[in-house]
Amino acid sequence: MKNVLIGGAVILVVLIGGFFALNSYIYNEKQADVERAVIAGTVSAIDLTPMAADGPARITIRTENGEEKIVEVPARINLCPAMPNIVDVGVLEVGDAAEVTGDVGAEGVVVPCESMEHYFRAKGAYTNPALGFKFIYQKDRYVMTSPPHGNEEEADFEEAFVLTLKTDYNDMMAATEPREGPPTISVLVYRNTKKQSALQWAEANDSVSNIEMKIGEVKDAVIGGANAIRYAVDGLYPTDTVVVPHGSYVYVLVGSYLDVEYATRKDFEPLMRSVRFIPAPGQE
Repeated sequence: MKNVLIGGAVILVVLIGGFFALNSYIYNEKQADVERAVIAGTVSAIDLTPMAADGPARITIRTENGEEKIVEVPARINLCPAMPNIVDVGVLEVGDAAEVTGDVGAEGVVVPCESMEHYFRAKGAYTNPALGFKFIYQKDRYVMTSPPHGNEEEADFEEAFVLTLKTDYNDMMAATEPREGPPTISVLVYRNTKKQSALQWAEANDSVSNIEMKIGEVKDAVIGGANAIRYAVDGLYPTDTVVVPHGSYVYVLVGSYLDVEYATRKDFEPLMRSVRFIPAPGQE
């Protein structure tokens, strides 16, 4: 009886192994028949209307040689294995730089979804005409929020723009216990009512600038053609801070990180260099 049971168990294991091997073979054969496309270019059109009926967003990308390729991003992106690598189509804008890898479907439409090797990367500008500035960031990597900052009664505060890595943001949203926020890149905007220089403003507003906690020297810098100061701060996380007065406002750029290899540390430099000032209402 014991031998019969052992023999039955062996047969069962062989059958199960054979089932998974067959499935794997069929999947690999199917994958071999699927054409994969790699597209790089500029977003030229965005159609999100099909998503209202669970259809895919249709993004048109114009390549460097002038071809227009259609990329479809499923409405139920949470069902795609490639979801962590796919930009939130809601933040895309015409003119964004884009790179896509996905399977080629009917009529040459490219769908980035079925494989962890698929991705839809995008880099583009956030522009705020009311506050007179813009900057470029990696839209596929970060979630942008505009939370209240500090004391809401602070008269000079205008708005905060916080970029959080997608992975950190999702972990934070899923947390069930109180926890410290992750490192971020922030752009804080204040009214420069006293027309102060960067150093004057930072010293007069230490609760925001944290200049009293600086490590090393305060260095002069130029951001978007405007004179600025830059310094490092040691707080909850190591932080790079840049203070830039321009027009009616002071812009405070803050990049915090865990270590020198952390993404927010590496991405802070190109974002800072991308800042440009544009005429805000009521100022030249």
